[in-house]
Amino acid sequence: TAAVELLMDDETEAMPLPPMEEGDPAHAMVYWHPTRDMAMLYAEQSPPLPTDRGYQLWLIRGEERMDGGYFTVDEAGEGVLMIHLPAPLKSFDALGITPEPMGGSPGPTSPPVVRGTL
Repeated sequence: TAAVELLMDDETEAMPLPPMEEGDPAHAMVYWHPTRDMAMLYAEQSPPLPTDRGYQLWLIRGEERMDGGYFTVDEAGEGVLMIHLPAPLKSFDALGITPEPMGGSPGPTSPPVVRGTL
């Protein structure tokens, strides 16, 4: 699968998305290859949300927030998202994840749970 190929490639890079609040266990990793238009997000210890909510990844460039995809987590707080990148990942300033209504939002409606800068 695409995820396995990405993780096994020697040129794949990884970026941590640490929690916004000190002491919060939520964190995530983003894996990407410099020449591919996809990446993979692996979230861990994310707080469970009501069934009508999930998490949305945001690709951040300046004040612009682009939808990176919507995902849910299991009871252990783990979730995986394959990200179809509209531009090379390094062209963005940061990535963040927010809780959002089911299916996602056109823009963030909640503060980020995790965030990492590129």
